[in-house]
Amino acid sequence: MIDRSDLHIEASRQRNGGFDLTLRRNCSLAPCTLVALLGAVAAVSLAIGLGFALVGLWLVLPFVGLEIAALVAAFVVHARHIADRESVTLHAGELAIEIREGVRTQRYAFNAHWVPVALRRSGLETRLYVGPADRQIEIGRHLGFEERKRLAQDLSARLRSFRAGGSEG
Repeated sequence: MIDRSDLHIEASRQRNGGFDLTLRRNCSLAPCTLVALLGAVAAVSLAIGLGFALVGLWLVLPFVGLEIAALVAAFVVHARHIADRESVTLHAGELAIEIREGVRTQRYAFNAHWVPVALRRSGLETRLYVGPADRQIEIGRHLGFEERKRLAQDLSARLRSFRAGGSEG
């Protein structure tokens, strides 16, 4: 679970009265900083390994190599998910949800007049679903319980306002 300090929720109104709500992770380190950090950690590990090798314990070096390879793999996995986000947009009577995870982007569209928003408990977790029963999409996966609850209330209120006004907003 990611707390609010690790997540950006950006909401904006469009000129035509619709809205755009984007949930994305907070990336506090720039890519060049991540590479520098990886290089520093790898250099320290390699220096320690070479120190042991110089005193005759050369068998430490393959494990240093495995450690550095594991660090590189972890950084690559992290880097692939830096741009993960969920976007919910109301425009021209359509509620569009776009979910980006790694290199994959999925887009779903629903009629804003009829789309349900449901907050459901599943065991110890509470999940937020948007869409009819046969096409439900889970959103707010990176939010804590309170933030997910607020998102459900906000999205429901925005849709109610849209439906009541017969226009977007």
